[in-house]
Amino acid sequence: MHLSKKIIEKHKIEDYIEWVEMMDKDGIRAYESIPNCVVVDQFWHDDIGQRFVADKGNPKMGFGSGAVEALAASKPLITAFTDVEFYDNNTPPILAAFTKNEILARLNEVYNMSPKDRADMGQKGHDFVVRWHDYKNTLPIYINAMKEVLVELNMKAKVQE
Repeated sequence: MHLSKKIIEKHKIEDYIEWVEMMDKDGIRAYESIPNCVVVDQFWHDDIGQRFVADKGNPKMGFGSGAVEALAASKPLITAFTDVEFYDNNTPPILAAFTKNEILARLNEVYNMSPKDRADMGQKGHDFVVRWHDYKNTLPIYINAMKEVLVELNMKAKVQE
């Protein structure tokens, strides 16, 4: 049995947990449309420093696609995230949790939020995704990168002539 299921059984909270099969994007979007949905995404284990010695004390964790989908769907997100440099040192509007005690604290925190507070947090997450991931904001970055590559390739081609 998976360790998560053992913990759930130990705490007798099976009635509050719904396990779902892997979903495609349409399934995820449909599931995230449930009112009051809160998404709990990826975590690392409490002993990360033993397994990833180079990251000890400062592990680099970014978003998986599930996290970005949750924020885009305006849902509160509980996850581990430390790679703020990726967002020019802007902290995403998440309920940050890394250890099992932090995960439990965030679950209690979101449970005690009013529906309006959860909706406000979800809106902030949506706004964050639009700012950092919307094609209108990212496309110019890709175009500039492609221009730089093409200029560099053109310069190399001229040198080889």
